[in-house]
Amino acid sequence: MARGRGGALDALPHRRPPGAWEQFVLEPCVFLARKLYTWQKTTLISGPPPPPADPVSVVCISDTHNTQPALPAGDILVHAGDLTQSGSFAELQAALRWLAAQPHPVKIVVGGNHDDAAATVVCARNGRRLRVHGSPGSPRNGDSWAFQHARTDGEEVWTGIDTDTDIDILVTHAPPRAHLDLVHLGCAHLLALLWRVRSRLHVFGHVHAGAGTEALCFDALQAAYERTVLARGGVGNLVCTVVAAVAAWWVFCGFGFGRRQAREATTLLVNAAMVGGLRDDELRSAVRVVV
Repeated sequence: MARGRGGALDALPHRRPPGAWEQFVLEPCVFLARKLYTWQKTTLISGPPPPPADPVSVVCISDTHNTQPALPAGDILVHAGDLTQSGSFAELQAALRWLAAQPHPVKIVVGGNHDDAAATVVCARNGRRLRVHGSPGSPRNGDSWAFQHARTDGEEVWTGIDTDTDIDILVTHAPPRAHLDLVHLGCAHLLALLWRVRSRLHVFGHVHAGAGTEALCFDALQAAYERTVLARGGVGNLVCTVVAAVAAWWVFCGFGFGRRQAREATTLLVNAAMVGGLRDDELRSAVRVVV
């Protein structure tokens, strides 16, 4: 996904995450629900979804913005958009030459105006087939940029995806709302799609400061937390999150019988933004996962 110059959105990738006190003052219920959800999931979820007998390694990157970092080996290379800085033809050509030179047998790159695409890729090493869906869409923040949609129109962007067919890898430029997006910068309609699709892996970027990984198991606690975020708070929503957290902890503890059992995750989220810092002056490492 190309990136232009100037405009209000130029501040989005460089946005400084607000401090804890600032978050609490602005939205106390969201802050407390997020703290509770984050604390609980680190204990209640055992980690990423366990790989099958024929594992495939996926190298995840996004938001390289003209950088050409060294990448680890893998069966599949995924780039979730923002290859260039200003979107010029010369920059794009240089980025594509760099991608073409990478040794990964399969490369998946998000890009193209409304260029949603679904494909089945085959791992050259073990023959495993993976169904992939990609989209460059992201909700608009400030000025209009390529591949962006109004937040109120976002549902239409995702309605064409066949949710009856299993999707192994979902690649979007934007993050889902409430996860690795600084809480409110992701797409709520994409979050709803994720609940329907529940792909094994979801790779995205766009929000540089949200870079990282997160495992989801689509339980009542996650749903209660997300409702609190979508509503931007509410005491009732916070209470529901607390109740769901207590219930999840009770199940984790074996209903009081002392046998603790963490849940296996269903989906691994990867915000693979490579650049960071207030002016994109930090370069992160690629994220390598096994699916």
